[in-house]
Amino acid sequence: MGYIVQGRNNLLLVDNPASDTPMQNKQLFYFKEEDKYFHAHTGEWFTELELEALDNMEKAWRNSLPAPTFFELLDMFGPECYGAVKRRLSSEKKYFKQAFIDEHARRDRYYKEIITPIVGDPEQYIATEEMLEHGHKEAIAFIQKETKRVRFQLYFVRDLQKKEAARKKGLALPVETKSDRITEADVMVAKQVPIETVFPGKLRKMGSRAMAQCPFHSDRSPSFVVYLNTNTWHCFAGCEGRDTIDFVSKIQNVSFLEAVKQLCHK
Repeated sequence: MGYIVQGRNNLLLVDNPASDTPMQNKQLFYFKEEDKYFHAHTGEWFTELELEALDNMEKAWRNSLPAPTFFELLDMFGPECYGAVKRRLSSEKKYFKQAFIDEHARRDRYYKEIITPIVGDPEQYIATEEMLEHGHKEAIAFIQKETKRVRFQLYFVRDLQKKEAARKKGLALPVETKSDRITEADVMVAKQVPIETVFPGKLRKMGSRAMAQCPFHSDRSPSFVVYLNTNTWHCFAGCEGRDTIDFVSKIQNVSFLEAVKQLCHK
């Protein structure tokens, strides 16, 4: 079905509202005869290039909008949102827990269905196995990162709920000091603390790297590497590795919160 719209020069038959235009706007109508788009609300005409330019301007504007952090949103909506946020985070925690199990099951299934049948072709076997392991490690790293985020945010909301409940009951709340909470700025400061300053042993520097025996397992030859330029670490024997926060968390067996506080001396 078409539409009759008053054109600039004459009445033109217009196709259905354009669905493949850059702006995906239902108020845009394409006129084949003039090779232009008509905006039903503003009455303006646009060429394809003009629409793309307008679309890019809108995207740039949206990207420039301030994106409030999790903690800013909590302050913005107040205690009324704590319950809903807690339920949402609890749901996310269950999701990532199941995602961790599913990813390992997927890896095992792929080995059985894809890797094992090609064991007779070494070249293809090695290439396929490397691709599978790379994807598996990336997926697990993402799941672990998101799990840490959810756990920290859940801990934070539960703490706020306890304080709000105590306030409503008229109970005395502990006086908050600078060390009671951490901020995103603290996390950034903690990440910048050089790993070599918290490493419990000796590191042998070699250019932009430093090597040592891994403190997380029995290590005869150095497999622990610190990348000095990025301040990250990795163990080639399978302990993986991230940043300074992750290292302190593992080496001292403490939570993310405790690791950040230690590194920031809070």
